[in-house]
Amino acid sequence: IFTCVLKTKHILNSMKKILLLIGLILNINYSFSQKKFIGHLAYRMETRLTNNSEYPVTKYSYNMWFSEQEVWRAETPIKTNLPTLLAPLLMKDGMDSARAKKIIAEQGGYGSPYYLYDHFYLGTKQYETIKVWAKAMTEQFIAAQESSVIVDTLPAIEWQLTAESKMIDTLSCQKAIGKFRGRTYTAWYAKEIPVAVGPWKLHGLPGLIVEAEDSLGEVKFIFESLHIPVGTEPTIIDYSTLPRYTPAKFMAKQKEDREATIALFKSLQGGTEGLKESEETAKKNITRPIEIY
Repeated sequence: IFTCVLKTKHILNSMKKILLLIGLILNINYSFSQKKFIGHLAYRMETRLTNNSEYPVTKYSYNMWFSEQEVWRAETPIKTNLPTLLAPLLMKDGMDSARAKKIIAEQGGYGSPYYLYDHFYLGTKQYETIKVWAKAMTEQFIAAQESSVIVDTLPAIEWQLTAESKMIDTLSCQKAIGKFRGRTYTAWYAKEIPVAVGPWKLHGLPGLIVEAEDSLGEVKFIFESLHIPVGTEPTIIDYSTLPRYTPAKFMAKQKEDREATIALFKSLQGGTEGLKESEETAKKNITRPIEIY
């Protein structure tokens, strides 16, 4: 009986692989005329880049739609208590706390302060990060929090392919090691899905990258699910009118925005005591960069 169960499980996994390959072939052929994404990868990103010992791990969830030459990725919004965060700013204009929180909550304040998308073109290596601030932030917070696009050009990653393999879900994956912007990554890719893309900015392997981790254990990309063909196409927003920055110019702008925000909170709190407490909290939450140029 045990042998029969194992054989049945093996047959089911084999059938699932065959259906996956059939779906991939059909969708690749269809995508040439319709520009349709051929697959949908859901994955989780975990980072250990903060000094905060209470919350050492930061987790993000992503949905990634891909074709042979293009990727559209959407981050699942992080829940944030915006009414508590933004109420002091409204109170600056003489509004009482309860009223301020009510206004923000009515505008969907309990949600993400911004929405994050990524658009990657494999042929040109152009990687666009689209940061769109939520309505409550743009209308009730600070005008400096503008939606924007960071345009990056990715270098080629020199991967060392190995003979080591393992199963991830029903995918037979091969191991590769490569260096990208100061970190060494171990990646697992599926040759049966012949697209050279993967989570975040990782790319350039002879198969879909489904999992990866850096050598310090600070950055992880963890497989959750794969759908071929795609069940639901993504909604690609129109970001053509948003201001565009290089990574260096965007980092400089972020520094200016932080300084403006600190000055604003300082004026709201009527002195330096509250600001000092805020700065101590900020020190706990300092995040090291993923990309170490």
